[in-house]
Amino acid sequence: MKQNKLTIVLPHCDDYAGVMMTTVHLIMDRRFKEFDYDILVVDNTPEASKRKHLLKNLPMDSGRVSYIELPESRGPAHTKNTGIRAASGEYVLCMDCHVFLHDDALTKLF
Repeated sequence: MKQNKLTIVLPHCDDYAGVMMTTVHLIMDRRFKEFDYDILVVDNTPEASKRKHLLKNLPMDSGRVSYIELPESRGPAHTKNTGIRAASGEYVLCMDCHVFLHDDALTKLF
């Protein structure tokens, strides 16, 4: 498995819209295309989510998005820690799932 430079962890609790908006923003925005990163969505409430099937089918064809389903909700810290432990990147950015990064955020981060 290729070591990614950055893994962006998006933990969430039944916030499909937030996950989708942030994920699509990162994948489609030309300003982020030059960076080597992947996105890891960690679902804290898969059984409660009415849109669980949509989360499992995020833009996977981009090769950048993967999904972890936690069997039971144990709170936000557990969700974040699970994502950080599962991250494949050399660096990890854990952020709320409904956040848009500023235009030069990844440039400054790297």
